[in-house]
Amino acid sequence: MSTATGIVFGDFSEEYDRYRPDYPSALWEKLGLGKGDRVVDLGAGTGRASFALALCGCVVTAVEPDSQMANVIRARSARGGAKIGVIEATAERTGLGAESQNAVVAAQAYHWFEVPDSNREAFRVLRPGGIFAVFANNRKVEGSAWLEAFEELIIHFNPAHSRDYRQFDVEERLGRGIRPSAIESAVFPHSFEVDIDGFVGLARTISYVRKAINPADLVRFEGELRKLLVEAHGDQPFSVPFETKLTVAKKES
Repeated sequence: MSTATGIVFGDFSEEYDRYRPDYPSALWEKLGLGKGDRVVDLGAGTGRASFALALCGCVVTAVEPDSQMANVIRARSARGGAKIGVIEATAERTGLGAESQNAVVAAQAYHWFEVPDSNREAFRVLRPGGIFAVFANNRKVEGSAWLEAFEELIIHFNPAHSRDYRQFDVEERLGRGIRPSAIESAVFPHSFEVDIDGFVGLARTISYVRKAINPADLVRFEGELRKLLVEAHGDQPFSVPFETKLTVAKKES
């Protein structure tokens, strides 16, 4: 994904696709989207949410400004996966028709958007009664000594990083520039299994690691991270705890 802030993920799109976690099934059940629903995925990245929604029976359009990320979606679709329409555009200017979608989603991307422009665009393309759903996987650091140590390691190599960077008021932000008939939130426990290589790969896809630490220090960071993971988990696969927060704004019918 690339954004108005200038952060670009496409130069490591294959790693992003390989190492980022999926979303819990309870999220899709809560959204209740299914066969024939037209859904646009804003800031779609490599299509994690897009393909999951397509498997639910939705007709999905992925909106992604970075051509390398968009090409990963195209390639997966061409290999026989679910058919996803792809538009290279921003969340603020999709080019989609007015009132053409049953739902708009922003998965792991909303913190990059220009608000309120992206809110207005989402509501412009939504049909009356449609939903704008924002969700993200967040590492559940509290109560996990090794994840606390991971956060401290990031700050050591990137002192400008704040571990609370995504802890903004999503409900308040979703209300800017639009008049939802309702806004509601839910949180789902989530986890995924990785080995040491998998977690180091995941760390490489984090913007405040990959884009903020210079290449020489990044090698040192990865070496220190491997030591931390060996001390915590040995050479065995381990579970990474997450919480998946969902916030939904509904357009008036």
